[in-house]
Amino acid sequence: MDEDFRTIEFKDNTLYLIDQRVLPLQETFFSTQDYRDVEFAIRDMVVRGAPAIGATAAYGFYLAALELSRKSSTENFFGDLKSAADFLDKARPTAVNLHWALKRMMRTAELQTENQALDAALPSSMASLLETLLKEADSIRIE
Repeated sequence: MDEDFRTIEFKDNTLYLIDQRVLPLQETFFSTQDYRDVEFAIRDMVVRGAPAIGATAAYGFYLAALELSRKSSTENFFGDLKSAADFLDKARPTAVNLHWALKRMMRTAELQTENQALDAALPSSMASLLETLLKEADSIRIE
């Protein structure tokens, strides 16, 4: 696979997707900075193809966790994250890779917090969770 050409790229907390809606006439990128934008990209078919949808969903999950880490209480974090994952999941109800990626990301978050208590008083625990989720999203994209 040519690593110089990517249909999905995540950098500086922004997800860039080749906009499939305008191919082959144009090569433009659609950028998403929160999970709501990701939901739109999946629903509106900016991104197509099972593997690409799964990777996009994984980054959407990460962006939701990033946003919620700033505004949700520790007690509400996982409930809010589950709601964000459900929102993403409804973008394309028949997309198997979408469901699979979101389930994998949620399982990763749950396992990380089982091994390390998520404590609002310790920003390092949230930073560790976010780092783990980003690595998992990267793994899904690479796979």
